[in-house]
Amino acid sequence: MKRGPTPKPNRLKVLAGNPGRRPLNEDEPQPKLIARLNAPVELDAHGLKFWRYYATLLKRIRVLSEADIHALAAAAQWWSVYQRAMEGLKQGLTQVTEANGEVAKPSVGIAKQAFSQCWAIMAAFGLNPGDRGKLRALPPDAGDDPAAKFFARRFLA
Repeated sequence: MKRGPTPKPNRLKVLAGNPGRRPLNEDEPQPKLIARLNAPVELDAHGLKFWRYYATLLKRIRVLSEADIHALAAAAQWWSVYQRAMEGLKQGLTQVTEANGEVAKPSVGIAKQAFSQCWAIMAAFGLNPGDRGKLRALPPDAGDDPAAKFFARRFLA
C-alpha cells in the first residue's frame, strides 16, 4: 500500500529551497546520461522504429539516462504489440462466433492493453503534456571529477 506522495528527487527539493527543511539524501543515485543509443533487447521493425525516434528525442531533451534504457525498451516492445494488434484489425473489429454471434476480436483487447502499457511508460518519461511539467532534465555529465562530487554535496546541504 502506498504511503503518502512519491518522494521528490534532491534536485527538485533544492530548486524549491527545501521547503520541508528535512535533511537531503546525500547518497541519492545520479545516473549518467546515456551515451550510445543501442537498444538493450532485440526489437522487431515496429519496436526499432519506436526506439530510434524516442531514444533520440529523450537524449536530446536530456531525460534518458543509463538507468532508463530498459524502461524505454519495454515501451518499444509494447508499441510493437500494439501495432501488430492494430494490423490484425484492418479487416474489422468484430467476428461472428456460433456461441455468441458478433463479438469483438481478441486483437481489440490486446491493442488496448498494449497501448495502455506503452502510454504509462511514456508518461514516466514526460512524453505527454500533462506529465512533461513534472520532469526536470538531467544535468550535464560532470565526468568522474572527485571535486565536482564534493562541491555538489556541499551545495545540496
